[in-house]
Amino acid sequence: MLRISKCKMLTPTNRYSFCRVLRMRVTFLLAKLRGIIQLPRSTMEKVQSCISFQIRPKSSMMVFKMGKSFLRTLPSVQRRTCCNELDRKKQQFGKVTHVIFDMDGLLLDTETVHEQCIGAIMKKYGKVFDWQLSLRILGASEKDGAEILIDEAQLPLTVEEFIKETAELEVEQFSRCNLMPGAERLLKHLHHCNIPMALCTSEREEYYLLKTKNHQQLFRLLNHRVCVPNNPEIKRGKPYPDCYLACASRFPKPALHPSQVLVFEDSLNGTLSALRAGMQVVMVPDSRMDEDKRRLATYSVQSLDQFKPELFGLPAFPSSSGHKYYKTCQWQTSEMIANKQTETSFVIRQHWKTIAESVSSLIGFLQLSSLDLPCLDCVVKSKVEMNANAKFPPVTHVIFDSDGLLLDTETVHGECINEVMKRYGKQLTYDMAALIRGRPQKDGFQFLVEEAKLPISAEELIQLTDEKEKGRFPESKLMPGVERLVKHLHKHNIPMAVCTSEKREYYNMKISRYTEIFKLMHHATCIADEKQITRGKPHPDGYLFCATLFDPPLPQANQILVFEDSISGASSGLAAGMQVVLVPDESLDKSKYPKVTCSLKSLLDFKPECFGLPPYDD
Repeated sequence: MLRISKCKMLTPTNRYSFCRVLRMRVTFLLAKLRGIIQLPRSTMEKVQSCISFQIRPKSSMMVFKMGKSFLRTLPSVQRRTCCNELDRKKQQFGKVTHVIFDMDGLLLDTETVHEQCIGAIMKKYGKVFDWQLSLRILGASEKDGAEILIDEAQLPLTVEEFIKETAELEVEQFSRCNLMPGAERLLKHLHHCNIPMALCTSEREEYYLLKTKNHQQLFRLLNHRVCVPNNPEIKRGKPYPDCYLACASRFPKPALHPSQVLVFEDSLNGTLSALRAGMQVVMVPDSRMDEDKRRLATYSVQSLDQFKPELFGLPAFPSSSGHKYYKTCQWQTSEMIANKQTETSFVIRQHWKTIAESVSSLIGFLQLSSLDLPCLDCVVKSKVEMNANAKFPPVTHVIFDSDGLLLDTETVHGECINEVMKRYGKQLTYDMAALIRGRPQKDGFQFLVEEAKLPISAEELIQLTDEKEKGRFPESKLMPGVERLVKHLHKHNIPMAVCTSEKREYYNMKISRYTEIFKLMHHATCIADEKQITRGKPHPDGYLFCATLFDPPLPQANQILVFEDSISGASSGLAAGMQVVLVPDESLDKSKYPKVTCSLKSLLDFKPECFGLPPYDD
């Protein structure tokens, strides 16, 4: 029940107005959430029936001020698609300052020509070029695409022969390429508003010149271009991030952060490349592309004509206001109404708890425990001990922390820090150790310097501790249950990864005795060495970045199971919208546990079948 008791400080008229506005704002928030996560109508009615308003004595002015700024204090909710005109106008993604375009299939209508030429070559050898093959090579470099086609279709050609045959068919037609709808309008608008733009393509320079022959005036508006095959310093093409990182670095004044760069792509490989570079992506996919692949992008539109620059903090088109604005976005409204399964993005899962707490802090407390919120069950779940009957939403991918979870390194780490602190008459308490556990090294050591009032800087503390640790880390042992679990998941083809706050140098040093186990991981993300990750645990950035490195199709957030031993690490996984199994130190105060999916005393107690994974054989 939400209560605000009577107060003399507000007149009846003001009290009525305030309550009316407050009720409207709560209703608007619930409606907004319902549009994003498909809350049942009965749930909304149940929440609204719990709300009654009375003004509490001596606190009305504080509550009134909180109510006045209520919408401004709510976290911004990013969504990949809109479900009505009001949400579309309000929706805001991270502000961008620079823009990078792909070329083929996005600015120029070349993909049809490319597909026809490849299809003709494959038909010549009795093979069929279908959409699935097309999707795999879309956006890939010329050489990588040729290798995929030759391997998949078993063509009796070398890569060089295939490229040569394709080029001979394409040369004549590429000079007649037309611009894609909306391309000219968008490029001219961004140039007029002094937004730095560039081009990043997997095409060779000579083909770029051939394709843009009739559109030179438009392509001169771009600050620079990166043709991947002509840049030997770019070792890997799309879907790796190298080309977009290189392209972004060549602006005269590069963006302060990769997330301030907006990439336009039409291919899955290109989208993955930009996401792995830490950039935002607007996808303009082929109409045949599956919906789950479109959801990988920050935002998806059917055509560049439908892109709204203001959603990313860019100047709006002159005609994108008023009645015309609502008219142009009706296509998506009707589409979303027709599609009853509105998608749930990573970000709404990340912020649901914060939104609920914002409502609670404003007008009392909201009894959510009695409500039916099945779609959020895996995000905000009370911690439980695992047993044979426990059932959680099924997962498809697994991410492990390293220190203290897979490897017994926390004891060594704590002992080395304590030895350094003793030189200055200080001691590492258990509470201090628990608070720095899982956090990036720099953040954790800065906390120790301030908390213990050490007469040295965080950098000096790191250096002294590192000197002691280097000789001891190679002796680290596996934690109980690790080998059995990792080998079991690998046997059943469950994709696994490691996400650690450690530097790559120290990570490799620690796992040196167990390379056979750690080779079973798909990849390892060392947050300290990833330039794209600007915030470590407990922020979600590390786990979200790690998830994008899995092979496509990428999983939804709640289909990823995170194993953690630290409070900050578990909070990071939860903030990313993932399910979290906490295996904490026995001496950790249970009252400090975050609301993880479940907690275990040891990995030996984990039951894979509780998360829809294959059970152990024994």
